[in-house]
Amino acid sequence: MGLKLFLKRLLRSGSLQFTRDFDYQGAPIVRTIRIDGQTVHYRPGSSDMSNINDKLLKGVNEYWIPDQLNPKVIFDIGANVGTATLAYRKQFPSAKIHCFEPATENFEMLKKNVEPLGNVETHNFGLGPEDSTAELHGVPNRYGGYSLFEKGSEKAKVVDTVKIRKCEDVLREVGVEQIDLIKIDTEGFEYQILSSFPPKSLRKVQWIVGELHSRNDFKLLDVLSKDFDVDIKKTLGKRNSKFNAANRSRLQELTNGYDIRKLQM
Repeated sequence: MGLKLFLKRLLRSGSLQFTRDFDYQGAPIVRTIRIDGQTVHYRPGSSDMSNINDKLLKGVNEYWIPDQLNPKVIFDIGANVGTATLAYRKQFPSAKIHCFEPATENFEMLKKNVEPLGNVETHNFGLGPEDSTAELHGVPNRYGGYSLFEKGSEKAKVVDTVKIRKCEDVLREVGVEQIDLIKIDTEGFEYQILSSFPPKSLRKVQWIVGELHSRNDFKLLDVLSKDFDVDIKKTLGKRNSKFNAANRSRLQELTNGYDIRKLQM
């Protein structure tokens, strides 16, 4: 890590230990950092570091959305260790949040980070078109970027076997009639998940924000284009791209009076 980047991270976090932990290469351990009065658990040297930096420390959540949405129900799909949920709890303190994270080790960290918040439910399974089990692929001890698809890296291997639940059944079980906000980052499984929502349920969602991973991206955009206006930033040579989808029924209201460039920060 260069000196300039080191100092930037130190100023953001106010923690010398946290800043040093970006380059940690020792045995797996768990540490904590206090952010806005909240204790956040993280694993040094893992993707937890960038997640905390991008969603909690930069000042604008990576998955920021307009305040005027004021969601009552949020689905955090691919919640990882809960950094997006922590940011949304600060932005929308009265919202009910459901977190879905199938990876066992990530889920244990998720519970530590979000259960003290209240009005948050954690679910240790993924969503999909039907009930099943699936193998997660990734690099051991990296914890982030696990995927249901095989990874190209020689270091990648099967790291976990996880449960997938049929989306329609889960919606009925949790008693949710309308989801106002969906945040989704599932390493390429976004199309399979969102297309498995009952059409009438997906049509009621007010805003969707997440990341695409060059797998069935255009199929997903085709599904969303029926009811949503989509903002997407895709750079040549970069596999991942961030997207926002605003329900057309509230588009003018939700996009009035803020800097739209914030969507791609």
